[in-house]
Amino acid sequence: MFSRVLNSSANSLHSINSVLDLYKLGVRCSVKLNKHLCTETCKDDAFNDDAAANEYDIVISGGGMVGSAMAASLGNESVFRDCKILLLEASPYRQLSSNLPEKYANRVCALTPGTVELLESFGAWKNICDMRKKKVRRMQVWEACSDAMISFDKNAMTEDLAYIVENDVILTGITRRLEAFQQDNPSLQVMHGAKVERYELPQPHLRDDFQKPLTVLHLDNGKSIKARLVIGADGMNSLLRKTMQVKYVEWDYNQMAVVATLSFSEATENNVAWQRFTPTGPIALLPLTEDMSSLVWTTTPDNAKALLRATEETFIDSLNAALWDDSQKDGFTKRALDTFSSALSFIKPEGSTFRQLPPHIVGVDKKSRAAFPLGLGHAVDYVATRAALIG
Repeated sequence: MFSRVLNSSANSLHSINSVLDLYKLGVRCSVKLNKHLCTETCKDDAFNDDAAANEYDIVISGGGMVGSAMAASLGNESVFRDCKILLLEASPYRQLSSNLPEKYANRVCALTPGTVELLESFGAWKNICDMRKKKVRRMQVWEACSDAMISFDKNAMTEDLAYIVENDVILTGITRRLEAFQQDNPSLQVMHGAKVERYELPQPHLRDDFQKPLTVLHLDNGKSIKARLVIGADGMNSLLRKTMQVKYVEWDYNQMAVVATLSFSEATENNVAWQRFTPTGPIALLPLTEDMSSLVWTTTPDNAKALLRATEETFIDSLNAALWDDSQKDGFTKRALDTFSSALSFIKPEGSTFRQLPPHIVGVDKKSRAAFPLGLGHAVDYVATRAALIG
């Protein structure tokens, strides 16, 4: 769970680390795009006349974290300097606020160093750091049915494993950088309040991809635009994926993730990410501040609904019990693990990892409790003629 977006909507259960993979896709494509687009079509006088005003080299459909990161990555690459790039976002334009809300949002991401490197590459990480983030120096994972436990740190907790950042903060940091690129490069555009109703993809009947007709995007405002490459960052119900007619594997986990913003009884350094596996699913605490963490509690749908209905006191009691209660330990499992641990220590006698005690929860933000269903979705193919999927 910690390698994924842990506290997010069902539409963005994909890790933000997938942005790094899609960025590599963009770099790999840049050689062809440089040869076929930027040195031919982008500088073609006919491309710049009025008849071609609605033609773009690259259109990115979906202006969330992944789509915006893709647009900013392209905007940062000199090879795409002369290419027309358009980011489509269905929601209306919203002026970025210079002030952060006092309360933390209940949707957060765990950003690994690889993702931070991506965000640094086009200047968004500095914007995020100027807002707020919380470092993770250690992860401790244990279970309710035995004493089994594993922990992770880097160089004796002297280096950061990850950073916990609210989704809104990530998107704001990327958007600010994207707006800066737009001021410097008019070929990079963002269109708000525009949703694709239908795609027309060219048929793969020609051997040379760059001789094929352009992809046509029909928008809900009645307009149509064309693209040499359309990149779909439009989520789990991607219209582009459906139009591509690729095989899609789905699996409903029959579980829900309960999320909330929690407060502790006392302030600590709070740089540990906690995860305990229980019979109904794992429960995770992700640090936000010295005395606050973000909750992701995976459980059955019935229990999730009961937790949402519960009073604050009952919710907190249930949460602390899930973290601390040892009544579900199984004797046979404990004896088997003790035997295995003894054998392992004989083979590799370095000593055991120290066990930390999780924090005690005393409060929950009243408006932060929410739940969403969990499941798996995977497209078998991510690339088609003049189209690609990301996120």
